[in-house]
Amino acid sequence: MNSTKNIRYCFNQAADSYDGQSYIQKQIGLCLIQSLLSHLTNATHIIDLGCGSGFTTLQLAKAIEYQSFAAIDIADQLLTKAENRLNPYGVDVYAADFDNLSTSKQFNLIFSNMALHWGLQFAKTLHSLTTQLAANGVIAFSIPLTYTFQELPSRSRNVFYDLKKIKTMLEKLNLSLLNSDEDYLVATFNSMLAALRSIKASGANYLMSHTSSRLNKTQLTKLQTFDLTYHVGYFVAKKND
Repeated sequence: MNSTKNIRYCFNQAADSYDGQSYIQKQIGLCLIQSLLSHLTNATHIIDLGCGSGFTTLQLAKAIEYQSFAAIDIADQLLTKAENRLNPYGVDVYAADFDNLSTSKQFNLIFSNMALHWGLQFAKTLHSLTTQLAANGVIAFSIPLTYTFQELPSRSRNVFYDLKKIKTMLEKLNLSLLNSDEDYLVATFNSMLAALRSIKASGANYLMSHTSSRLNKTQLTKLQTFDLTYHVGYFVAKKND
């Protein structure tokens, strides 16, 4: 089970390197926005869950019309960067845990890029977020799927689902799927150690924190092409009124 305190610590530690190392996450976020814009170009009230440093949030704010826009994360040092980036767009940036989101507002768009897998229990998180959606509201999110980091000799702390399982979860919540798709993105490094350092620099090292202890120095530092796979799911769904 995830520890919110430990996850916050890992992402705060990576605050200075996050933007430079989260290029895969940025690419995924841009793809998610394009998928969303095929179905929605304006929303009265928007919230971005797990906004990080605000890079993807900014792209969404530029692309869509809104009346109010909130962006939340648990890592305060990343939020400082997000606030500086998003202040000109009137986005309300604050610290909050999406598993315990306390607001009376109903959102017309709930957006999340590569963050919902950090929740304590994904199915319960989805159910809770659905209650925060206004009638005909849309939830759009990207999330790692089954084969993410398949090259690493360690089991993830997180449970990664396949596309079909998440589609079934959404349908059981009375959400109509507008789009569901998956993709494989591969980052190439010159050693396994370089790959692990990249994960740490993007804040996601809590996910694989025991990997290096199972490997010897030769395995870690051997200079050969090492691929790291991101198996990503994209979902856009609408709440039935």
